[in-house]
Amino acid sequence: PEPTSDPLANNAATPEKTKTTTPAPKFIVLSKKVSEERMKRFLSMTPEDVAPKNKKKYKCEMALSEFKKPVDTIRCVQCGVLYERGIYRAHAKVCKGNKVRAKFGCTICSFTDYSFKELEAHIRTQHPNKK
Repeated sequence: PEPTSDPLANNAATPEKTKTTTPAPKFIVLSKKVSEERMKRFLSMTPEDVAPKNKKKYKCEMALSEFKKPVDTIRCVQCGVLYERGIYRAHAKVCKGNKVRAKFGCTICSFTDYSFKELEAHIRTQHPNKK
């Protein structure tokens, strides 16, 4: 077959495919070296090289000054957040709560709105003949 200017046509015309080995990317080679070094370091470790585990202090072993004092808390009825009693007084004055917003929809068309008055106005203006 004659070679053409199209490189894809030349590849399609040759029945034999030549296998070329591409070298591994540098980051894979570096990561293999790093992991081998870490494995050698890990295998050469002794029990003295391992950091000691922190011992948990039990309440019976702690001094009284290390104990935390209990805090008087109260849960907001409207929003459900737990507050300290002093903070709750200020919060209760401004809390609007997590009220679920109901969406009202027209039964004749696809109009929806959060306000019932807007829905009534829509029905009066858009669908005056249908009741």
